[in-house]
Amino acid sequence: MSTGFWHDLRRRRVVRVVVGYVAVAYAVLEGADLILPRLGLPDRVLTALVVLSILGFPVVLVLSWVFDLSPDGIRRTRARDEPARGMPAVEDPGDSSARFGPTGSRAVRITALVVVTGLFAAGAWLWIPRAPGFETSAVDPNTLLVLPFDVRGGDEVAYLREGMVDLVSTKLDGVGELSVLDPSASLPRVAQMGAIPVEVAGLARLASELGAGRVLRGSVVWVEGRLQVRATVLGPALHDRIEAVVEGSSTELFGVVDELVATLVARGLIEQGTQLSSVEGLTTRSNEALRLYLTGVQNFRLGLGMQDTWEPLLAAVAIDSTFALASYWAGYAADYDEIEDPLPHYQRAMRHQDRLGPRDRMRLAGALAGAEGRHGDAIGLYEALVARYPDDLAGWLQLGEQVSHTGRWVGRTQADAREAYERAVALDPALAPAYYHLAVVAARAADTTALAEWIPRLESGGVDAITLAITRLALHTLQGDSAAARQAFDRLRIAEGELPPATMAGSMGELTGALAIHAPDAAMALMRNFAPAALTDTGRTVAARRLARAEAGAGRLEEAEAALRRVEASLGSVLAQDLAWLALHPASTSEARMEAAYRALGQRSPPTGSGEAAARNYLLGRLALRLGRPADVQRAREALQDYPDSDPQTTRFAGDLLAELEAEALLIAGDPAAGLARLQEAGYWTRGERWLGFPSPTYLDGRLPDRDPMFLRAELLRASGAEAEAIQWYRVAAEGVWYASPAGQVLAELGAGAPTPP
Repeated sequence: MSTGFWHDLRRRRVVRVVVGYVAVAYAVLEGADLILPRLGLPDRVLTALVVLSILGFPVVLVLSWVFDLSPDGIRRTRARDEPARGMPAVEDPGDSSARFGPTGSRAVRITALVVVTGLFAAGAWLWIPRAPGFETSAVDPNTLLVLPFDVRGGDEVAYLREGMVDLVSTKLDGVGELSVLDPSASLPRVAQMGAIPVEVAGLARLASELGAGRVLRGSVVWVEGRLQVRATVLGPALHDRIEAVVEGSSTELFGVVDELVATLVARGLIEQGTQLSSVEGLTTRSNEALRLYLTGVQNFRLGLGMQDTWEPLLAAVAIDSTFALASYWAGYAADYDEIEDPLPHYQRAMRHQDRLGPRDRMRLAGALAGAEGRHGDAIGLYEALVARYPDDLAGWLQLGEQVSHTGRWVGRTQADAREAYERAVALDPALAPAYYHLAVVAARAADTTALAEWIPRLESGGVDAITLAITRLALHTLQGDSAAARQAFDRLRIAEGELPPATMAGSMGELTGALAIHAPDAAMALMRNFAPAALTDTGRTVAARRLARAEAGAGRLEEAEAALRRVEASLGSVLAQDLAWLALHPASTSEARMEAAYRALGQRSPPTGSGEAAARNYLLGRLALRLGRPADVQRAREALQDYPDSDPQTTRFAGDLLAELEAEALLIAGDPAAGLARLQEAGYWTRGERWLGFPSPTYLDGRLPDRDPMFLRAELLRASGAEAEAIQWYRVAAEGVWYASPAGQVLAELGAGAPTPP
C-alpha cells in the first residue's frame, strides 16, 4: 500500500507542486523582507504574508491531489485503476477487490491526506506565535544592543561604522528605562561572532546572547557631502519594529543623530515626554574633534598602538579642550598602556563633567580616585558602577585592576579581584590583561581546573601569545609537567621583546611568587633561569631585583644578596635600599648585616626633599630602631617631617613613611594600639602610593615601589588582640614579595594558612 501511495503522489504530480510552491513562497517572502521596509509598510504586512504562505500549503496539497492540469483544462485526477477517457472499465464479477480495492483504498488515502494536512495546518498555526524571536529571551526588554552601521560612501565616513554606535549609545544610555549595552563590550563580541545576521530571528538570537531585549541596526549612505541615515529597532516582541530615516549634510552630523534618535523615540522607543540631551552637548561642537575621538576609541578597542589610539584622542582634546569624553579616554588609554600619568587628563575631564552621561561620570569618578591614590574610594566607585551597569567592560576591568594593584593598601587580596576579571573576560573573551591576573590568582590557589579551562578559550579568542604562554606555564608548573612548562617558558623568552623589560620581569616575578606557594622549587628555578638571560640590561636588572625579593620572601637572604650583587653596577642608589631591606627582613638576625646596610645608606647623599631622600631617611630610621639607637631614629623622624609643599606627591610619600616609622617604634615600645591609631589618624590606608608609580614606572627610581607595610599593620593588629582582622592583613602581606614567608608562617600558626587547592 505504501508503494502504491507514493506512486500516486508522483502520478498526481503532488511532489512537483509542493516543491514549486515552497520555492515561490520563499522567493516572495525574501523579496518582501527587502522591499516592504523601504515602502514604509509596517512589519505586520510581512507577518501576514508568512501566515498566508503557511496556511496556503495544505490547500495546495489537497488541490494537487484532487485536480490535475491537462490539455482539456483543470479536471479531477483519475484513480490509479480508473481507465483513461474513452476506455470502458472491465469488472471481474468474481473479484471482490473490484468492489472494495480501488474505491475503498482511494477513500482511505484521501481521508488520511486530509487528516495529515489538517494536522499540519493546526501545528503551523500553533507554531507561529512561538517562532524564535525576541519574546523568547529571558532578558530585560529595555536593554538595547546597537550594532555597527553599514556605511557606504568612501573613507571619509568609514569611522561612522562604529562611531554611530558610540554616538547613539551616548545619546540613549540611561534615558527613561532604556539601558544600552556598553560598546566596549558589545562590539568585540559582535566581531567575534562573524557576519551579522539579516533575518529577524538571527538578530534576536544575537541580542539574547549578549543580554539585550532589543537590537538596533542601521546604515549610513554618504553622497557628495550628504548623509542618509537609517535605523531600525527590533524587539522586544518578534514583530516589533521601529524605523527612522533622516538626511542632512555631513557637517551636521550631530543634528542628524539627534533627529534620528528623536524620530525613534517619537515612534515608541521610550516613553513620550522623556527629555533627550543633544549629542553635541554630550560630546563636542567640532566634527573633526569628534572624528578623531571616535577613531581613537575604535583603534583602542582593536588593540592598536599609541600612534593610532592615544594620539588621535590628544588631537581631539587639542581642538576642543571641553571635550570631556576625549579627555577621559586619553587618560584611560594612558593609564591602560602606562604611557604617562593619567591624572591631568582625568582632571580636565572632571572640569567638564556636565557634558558626560551618567555612566561616563561614574567611570570618570572611579578613574580619578585611582589616579589620585584614593584606592578605597576608587574600588567603591567601580563597585557602584558595575552594580548599576553590569555590562560595563571598563568598569569590571578597572575594578579588577584597582583591587589587584592597590587593594593591598585597604586590606584586599588579589583573590578578591577574581570575580571582576572573570566578569570582564565574559564580556570580552580576548581581554589579555584580565587573563594574566586570573592566571596569577589561580596559581596562588593551585586551581589547575580553571587554568585548564581557560587555555582553549585563549587559543581560540585571539589573545596574545604572551598571555597564553603565562597561563600554560602556570598550569604545567603546578601539574609537575616540566617538559610542557619548559616549552611555555621558551615561548615567553621568544616574546620577551614584545613588552617593556620592566613589565615582563615584573610579571614573571609576580607569577613565580604565586607558584612558589605550591611548587616552590619549580617556581624558583624559573626565576633563576629568567633573570640572567633577559634580553636587555633593564630587564636583567629588574629581574634580578625580583629574584632577590623571591629569595628573601623564602628566607634565603644570602642568595638574595648574591642576586643583587650580580647587577650591582646597574642598581645605583637602589642597591643600598635593597640591602637595607634584607637587613630588616624578619628572618635576618645579623647585627653585622644591619650595620653594613646603615653605613651604605649613610654614604648616599640624594637631593634634599626628593623621594629618594625620603626613602633613605625612612630606612635609616628603621635600622636605627632595630639597632637600638633612639637619637638616630629621632633624626630620621625630623628629616621626614621637613618636606616642602611644592611637590604634593613627594610630601605625601614622606608623610606616609613617617607614619610607618612611628607606628613601628610604638610597636617595639610595647604600645601597638597607639601605633595602629597613628596610622589610622594619618588616613594612610586610603592613600598609599599611586598605582602605576608615576612618574617612574621602571622600578629603579629609589622610591620604594615594593615596600610592604601590610605586615606591619598585621603585627600591630595581632599585638592589639584583633586577631581576626590581623589574619586578613597577613593574607595581604603573604601576596607581597618581602614578607611572603613570615606572613605565611604566622597564618599557619593561627590556623589560617595559604588557600588549599580546590
